[in-house]
Amino acid sequence: METEKNSGFDVSKPFVVPILSGGEKRCEVRFPTDDEWCAWARAQRTVRHFLGRGKSQSEDVDLPKINAELFAKIRIDKDGPEFDDAEAGMVIGRIERCAVASVEREGINYRIEMKVPGARVIHVLRMPTAKEMQDHERASTSIVAARRSVETRAFLEPSGALYDKLHVSHDGYVGSVPIVHKSAAVSEVIAQLAIEADDDPE
Repeated sequence: METEKNSGFDVSKPFVVPILSGGEKRCEVRFPTDDEWCAWARAQRTVRHFLGRGKSQSEDVDLPKINAELFAKIRIDKDGPEFDDAEAGMVIGRIERCAVASVEREGINYRIEMKVPGARVIHVLRMPTAKEMQDHERASTSIVAARRSVETRAFLEPSGALYDKLHVSHDGYVGSVPIVHKSAAVSEVIAQLAIEADDDPE
């Protein structure tokens, strides 16, 4: 991923994304807006089919098409090499990536360092209350059960709203924090709380 190193994550700058698919291919994209990320997440659905005898099979419905549609919106070098749906999905995965490098508890706060495309960023969030986590869980996932299947959808907006409530500080950004980074930070705090709860002595 080619961006200006150590200058902070900047959603206003283009990203040159290399992928390996039958050789190296490159494209230039802009970072999606929060609304585009939210629409992309809302469009995805996972269907778990119950096959009987305790077996089930999960399917991500139309994900290649959903990725390709977002890729077409954000691609800048329209006259560049052709990318198929699978390759478009690889590009979306690269620019969405938030790899947690470290998490530290600081009193009632958590300091989360993440590697994002072209930068390292830090988020400091306070510990959520039990009710805030419960409300977030209910709002961020939709589960619809049918006779032999269950459909699950996930939404980014509740994570963005919870991040804004928990936010203490952030560093490593030029401009605003994108909602996919907010969601990753919130998910990490909730995961850390679950780990700490499991570690409590009986």
